[in-house]
Formats: sequence, structure tokens, C-alpha cells
Amino acid sequence: MACVNPRNIPQSILPPVKSKIKLIKALVLLSAYSFISDPAKGNPLNLHRLVHRATRNWMRQNQRFADFIGKTAERLNEAFPDNDHSNRKVWRAYLPHALSLSEEKEFKYQHDCYVDLIENIGSCLISDGRYNEAEPVFCDAKEIQQRRQGKTHPSTLTIMGKLASVYIRQGRFKQAETLETQVLESSRQTLGPEHHDTLTTMADLAMINYEQGHYKQAETLMVQVLGAMKIVLGPEHRDTLASMAYLGHIYHSQGRLNQAEELYVQVLESQKRVMGPEHPLTVSCIDNLASVYQSQGRLRQAEKLYVQVIEEKEKILGAEHPSTLSSMSNLSSVFKKYGGAKQLKKAEELEKQTIEIRKQTLGPEHPRSLTSMSNLALTYWQQAKLQQAEKLGKHIIESSKMEAGGRAEGGGAGIPEEIRPGTYQHHNQRGESCVYLESASIFVKKHLGPKHPDTVQARDALLQWEEEVGNFTESSGHDSSAEDSTEDSASRRLG
Repeated sequence: MACVNPRNIPQSILPPVKSKIKLIKALVLLSAYSFISDPAKGNPLNLHRLVHRATRNWMRQNQRFADFIGKTAERLNEAFPDNDHSNRKVWRAYLPHALSLSEEKEFKYQHDCYVDLIENIGSCLISDGRYNEAEPVFCDAKEIQQRRQGKTHPSTLTIMGKLASVYIRQGRFKQAETLETQVLESSRQTLGPEHHDTLTTMADLAMINYEQGHYKQAETLMVQVLGAMKIVLGPEHRDTLASMAYLGHIYHSQGRLNQAEELYVQVLESQKRVMGPEHPLTVSCIDNLASVYQSQGRLRQAEKLYVQVIEEKEKILGAEHPSTLSSMSNLSSVFKKYGGAKQLKKAEELEKQTIEIRKQTLGPEHPRSLTSMSNLALTYWQQAKLQQAEKLGKHIIESSKMEAGGRAEGGGAGIPEEIRPGTYQHHNQRGESCVYLESASIFVKKHLGPKHPDTVQARDALLQWEEEVGNFTESSGHDSSAEDSTEDSASRRLG
């Protein structure tokens, strides 16, 4: 217990014993001395922090700490489950202790022996939406595997693919593409062009193309992958269904809504049958279908599904999971489409929640945080809350300055010319507000690419803002027809 996090230690994590009676007696004795919390009914154990520290100091003084770290690693290596949804309750309970162990320098000296445990930790962090924490875990695992097995070993390629998936979720698409291209070349040579892992890597590359707005390339590659997966894995394998859903995203982004809807319905029916109605992948399929309804203008149906999805995601994944936030953003956009004071207030509350959580988990300068802020700024404008809109707009532009300045000497010198306040000759409150939204739009475009769904949403928020302003006053003479989008950005998936 002194080698893991002292809080909420699952009793199942303790080493197996021959006599449960002896274990219970030992725990009761420790509890009687107030060293640990009451172990009754299998409750998680809390080790007193002073006892935790004193025990660790004693082990170090007697040169036993490294041995016990090794024994703890062996136990976690045996007990730590994979990241399957059915194990979520268990691995969430184990995760703080595995992370605590992995940070010990005594563990790092021997972590080559526990690469499977490290990989499991990273996979669970991805499943929980904790991408920034997952990145260093997979970097460590990649270095270990490359040293032990070589750069083209299947196990090494698997870990490289998972690291690339982290980059995708962080919006670092160029790095993800470079890594996945390496994986694909090696996988084709060592495993063959139709191996499951090769096809999965091709699907990931297709999604990287999609995320960057390269829809034709993404479609061509995904159609190829889907055809092969149906033959190699079967039409209802989870990866086949995932590829069908991805192809639906591509169709959706191209405005081919009926084709997207047809695919989403097929996937949803299969997921319910194969995974069950409450599996996260099934819930995601419902979310996808809601987004198509929204794009088709079927707002009542979309709202009903989004509410259902958010309730399920909060229960299964948690309120702060990126996928939950994505659905909240989409529901808020439905409320804004309705218009009216009551619906706009609902949209405002959802957007505030989304921003606060994204700022905590992704950082205030992350493109998706800025997208959420620009959405809230638009909601403020629609409610005639101009001071709040301006305040948020200032935060957006300052965040853009900080991020740009962090990559170039001289602070403001790193800011693109087009987003500097002096570039715009607007002298009224409305003009300043447009500058802020334009800053967010350009900043997101720079980081994610011109056709990324978040870029399109930020741009469309700006266009909608300008349209609202045009209806409000004709005096500014600003041309709001700069770049039109035939697709409704609010319907795009943000997760």
C-alpha cells in the first residue's frame, strides 16, 4: 500500500493470500490503530498519509523500496485489466495507483519488464479522454519496445499507432500522419496488406485526412479499408462497424446527408445487436444520427437524441469526457437554431460548462477551447449581451497572442499579421467583436487546417455573427459574404 496512491486503494489490488481470514484480521488490526480506514464490506482502503510516508522512508532506509516497487508492479501487471468498456469500473479504480507507481524512479529503472502494464495504462487514459496524460506514457512504451523488439516489431507498431491516435485527439494531425505513415509502411512489409493491424492503420490515416478536410482522399481510403475489413474481419466486427461510421462522417462533411444517415442507421442496428444498447460505441452511433438530423433541419428529433446521448455519456464516460462535451456542444447549437430567449439561455449554460471543462482538460489556448469560446460569444451577441461578448472576445485574442508568441521571439512578432487588432479599421463595438471572432477563426484554421470541422464551425460562427449584425444595423457596411459554407457547421462532430 505504501507503493501506490494512499487514497481509495481497492482491496482487490492487494496480493492474493492463501487465507482470507488472516488478511481480514491484518486489515482490522491496521484499522484499529487508525493506520487505514475501515475495511468492512470490501470498501476501498485509505492509508494515513503519515503512515504512508513513514513506511516509504523505512523501506528506503533499509534498501527495500525498489524490491517492493517491483512486487507492486508484478501485482498490477497481473491485475490491471485492458481498457474494454466492461472493465471500466475496475481500471478506473486501479488507474490512480498504476500512475502513482509509474512515476516512481525505482519503477523507471525496471519498467522495461512492464511494457504491457504501461501500454494498458495509456490505453485506459485514452478511453477516459485524458490525452495529455496518455502521450508521455506511450512515448515511454514506444522507446522501450523499439529498444527491446526493434522498430518494425508488431508490438512496437501497435504502440506507435496508439501514440498517433493520441496526436489525432490532440489536434496534432501532421505528427499523427507522419507516425501512422511509418506504421503503415512497416505493417505492410511485416504483416501484409490485408492484416487486421494494417487495415486499422489505413483507417486511422483516412480519419487524419478527414480531420484535415481532405474528404476525397479520406473517402477513397476508407472505402478501400471497409471493403477489406468486411472480407477479413466480417461485416459486424467492431472495427468494420467503426469504419462504416467513419465513412458516414466523411459523407456528412461532404453534405451527402442521406448516405450518411443510411450508414449510421446500419451501424446503430448492428451495434445494438453486437455490443448492446448502452455500450459507448452504440451511444456514439446515436450521437452520429442526431448530427445528421440536425443538418437535415430535423431539430426536434436531433434534440431528443442528443439529450438521450448526453445522459448516457455522463453515466458511462463521465460529465468531463471529451465525447460528452462534444454532444453538449451539439445540443447547444440546436437550441441556438430554435432561437428565442429561453432556448438561447439553455445554449449559453451548456457552452459555459463546455468551456470551463475544456479549459481545464485541454488548456485555454487549445483550438477546441477557442471554438467553444467563439460559440459562446455568438450566443451572447444573439442575446444582445454585448459587454460579455466583448470581454470573451478579448480573452480569445489574448489567447491567440500568447500561443503565437510562445512560438516566436518578441511576443507579438509571432502573431500573424491578419489577427492583430490594428489590422482592422473598425471603431465601434460591433467591429471589435468581429475582430475577436476573426482572431479565433484564423487561429483555429492555422492549427487544424482550413477544412477541419472545428475551423468551419469557427468561421461559420463569424459569418452568423456578421449576419446578425447586418440585420441589427446597416451602418457598418462590412462585407459578410467573404466565404460561404453550404454545410451547417453546428451539426459537425466536435469530439
